[in-house]
Amino acid sequence: MASWASIGYSMGLQSIEAAYRSSSAAFEHELANINKKWDKIISVHRANPADTDNDYDYQYSDYISELAFDAETGCRLIREAFALTLYHYWEKETISLLSLRKGDHNKVVNAIKSKGWRDLDEAGMYRLWMIANTIKHSKGGGLYALDPTIFSEEAKQLDPEDYSGWHRYLRLKDEDVKAAIHAVRVSGPNLDWNGAADEAE
Repeated sequence: MASWASIGYSMGLQSIEAAYRSSSAAFEHELANINKKWDKIISVHRANPADTDNDYDYQYSDYISELAFDAETGCRLIREAFALTLYHYWEKETISLLSLRKGDHNKVVNAIKSKGWRDLDEAGMYRLWMIANTIKHSKGGGLYALDPTIFSEEAKQLDPEDYSGWHRYLRLKDEDVKAAIHAVRVSGPNLDWNGAADEAE
């Protein structure tokens, strides 16, 4: 029988996932439409290069580019906001359920491993922790070493020991948020878990 702890944890996570889907859907739909318009512009120009070499077509292309930038920025901000939400949800819930006094990431992980729950996606939660730190504090050198593909190409110029500048090059994808949701889901209380840690830390 599922415990109240596992039921409450799952319901909270489902609400976050549903909110992410509804929030990102509008921007993703808009971006798909913009990409179709952009493909049409390129197709028409290739078919009739002389007819599209004018101020109107240049202005329209600029307009479509601006729309694409706005939609891509919206998607990026939503992904970052929900990555933070997911990490802090897991952190808050585990601190409460395991009766911990502090929210240090390693302390939470050790509590889960020593007297908490059987399941823990330690690598996934560590990656999400690094993402959260990059968003909040721009400390991205460690995350870049872990997964450079999560940043734009410009991040290569940064010093891994430098704490400034990493956030502006972070480029989360929908797959990154899905991976974070999975990590948080499997790193929660087991279905049959119904007790706090032996001692408060």
